[in-house]
Amino acid sequence: MNESVVYRQPIGATSGDRTHTLFAQTMGYVAATARACFWALVALIVFGVVLIFVHIPDGALFYSVLGLVIFAGFTMFDFQLLRTTKDITSAPFLAASIFLDILNVFLLLLTIFSSQEQS
Repeated sequence: MNESVVYRQPIGATSGDRTHTLFAQTMGYVAATARACFWALVALIVFGVVLIFVHIPDGALFYSVLGLVIFAGFTMFDFQLLRTTKDITSAPFLAASIFLDILNVFLLLLTIFSSQEQS
């Protein structure tokens, strides 16, 4: 088989082995994103504690937008994990994780829209 033809095929038309390799590369990328999001969440918590004691103009808006970006990364990771897992016993934990991600996104959106009304 000519290898140059394989690389020119669209992603959906690849063979099973190459598709598995593509998903493995995607999972590695998403896992790295989850690690970065975790440390960003730790930094966000520290920033939230600082906001309690120090008044920063538009600090709540910055906190909410940064939180939305972080939880978008966590949601992306959880859905990728849901797609690739084969173990049925992890389904309740994945469902709870996705629920909490969406709940946090909703709460952060409420914070953004309520802070715009107060201004």
